[in-house]
Amino acid sequence: MTLPVRRRHPRVAPAELKERYRDPPDGVRANMILSLDGAAAVNGLAGPLSDETDHSLLLSLRGFADV
Repeated sequence: MTLPVRRRHPRVAPAELKERYRDPPDGVRANMILSLDGAAAVNGLAGPLSDETDHSLLLSLRGFADV
C-alpha cells in the first residue's frame, strides 16, 4: 500500500546543501534515510526511500570524506 507523503521542509538546492554541511564537525558526520516505520530498505533496496535531494546530499557528504 502506498500513501501520499507531505513534505515538512521545502526542497533545498545542491549549492545550499553544500553550504549547510560546509564546516566539518569535531567527530563523525552521518546521514541516514529511513521510512516512517523505521525500515532502511524497500524490497531490499534503499533507492526507493530517497529522492534527488537525498542523492545530492549524499554526493556532497562524500566530497567531505577524508578516506
